[in-house]
Amino acid sequence: MTTKEILLDLAERLPPDATLQDAIYELELRQAVEDGLASLDHGVRIPLEDVRKCVLDQEPGKAGSFLEGLRRLGRVPAGPRDKRPVRAA
Repeated sequence: MTTKEILLDLAERLPPDATLQDAIYELELRQAVEDGLASLDHGVRIPLEDVRKCVLDQEPGKAGSFLEGLRRLGRVPAGPRDKRPVRAA
């Protein structure tokens, strides 16, 4: 899918009362999943304890806090322009 197709698909799936924050969260989640799958293809894995820590530290209702936790641990890039490799476990 092209970026435009991804955005259009997301716009179609969001409820009418969705906020920009909701859309950003969905895009970040999608990107994190794609990055994670690519990392797995390259043999890079995130230890379960790191994932648990990010889940437990997550603030309820705060979009993207799980991803922020992984970023603080250096497990996912900080943003679209951050092309640093993800640290291996």
